[in-house]
Amino acid sequence: MNAPSTIDLARISTMDLAHAARLLKGVRDATLSGQRPRVMPRPVIGESWGRMLTVGVDPDRDVRSRLLSEEELEERRRASPLLPILPGLREALVTVADAAQHIMVVCDADGRVLWREGSSAVLRKADTLGFEPGADWSEGVVGTNGVGTPLVVRRPVQVFSAEHFVRTHHSWTCTGAPVTDPRDGTLLGVVDVSGPLRTMHPATLALVDSVAKLAEARLRERHVAALERLRAGEGRPGPRAPGGPGPRRGRARLDRRGDGHARGGPAAAAQGPRGGPRLAALAGHLPGGAAARRLAAASGGPVRDAVPLPATRVVLDVSGARRWTLAMLGGAATGPTT
Repeated sequence: MNAPSTIDLARISTMDLAHAARLLKGVRDATLSGQRPRVMPRPVIGESWGRMLTVGVDPDRDVRSRLLSEEELEERRRASPLLPILPGLREALVTVADAAQHIMVVCDADGRVLWREGSSAVLRKADTLGFEPGADWSEGVVGTNGVGTPLVVRRPVQVFSAEHFVRTHHSWTCTGAPVTDPRDGTLLGVVDVSGPLRTMHPATLALVDSVAKLAEARLRERHVAALERLRAGEGRPGPRAPGGPGPRRGRARLDRRGDGHARGGPAAAAQGPRGGPRLAALAGHLPGGAAARRLAAASGGPVRDAVPLPATRVVLDVSGARRWTLAMLGGAATGPTT
């Protein structure tokens, strides 16, 4: 007996939309009722439906979580690592989305909608679905969709019509791709292009995936530039220390990922072959300090394996040419080390 075929979105896109929607609805209804459909859902969709059945999402009820308040939304926007690259996302997607009767949506790693732009008519349609700023579009809340599902599988996903788990979303098509931190792979959010059913096109998946990769490249460029500023000793000497003969000591602050941030004083001690190895020896003890270890390698110094520590903030004093001190604040750290 031949195995049933699997839904092919490229072929679906060439069909009459009404016929395609009926086909997908039949696949969904059979799957959710425990029957074997004549055509199987795509694996990424079938697996998502299975998760939804496990957690108890209602396929016939439009459930929405509480919207973020204006204050909560603004706080998340300001804290989002995607904020600095938002202009690039707009440039790459908004014009295309508007012309194609889509909207561009940017969500955080929790699935909360932070920004959306594009066709005003489509924005109004999105409002009726609860697809609005501050809304939670994680899989466990609204079912299979182009925001929550990419966050779970960590790869681009296109969801068309009745591939959405919740029936009220069947008039919608959405395509989303995750954006990760190029330093350590941390999930930062999702960039999504969505619109009415008639706007579906299989090439949208490649477009959104390319834009997400471009966003990650921009983040990488910003990170490298920050490390280069640290290496070059950017920052001016601070005011004289009270009662001291010279400027206050320079500091370079390292975050949990090994990023360096120069503060005041002569951070130039961190640059070049002499400074690089010592910086790596210190940064290598930070959780996920791969970025700083790469900086050390570029400077010609030894690279040490990371030792996980619960420290949440590290301050590196580079004022002494031969004696730097490392103060770990928070976690299990109790004071400076050399």
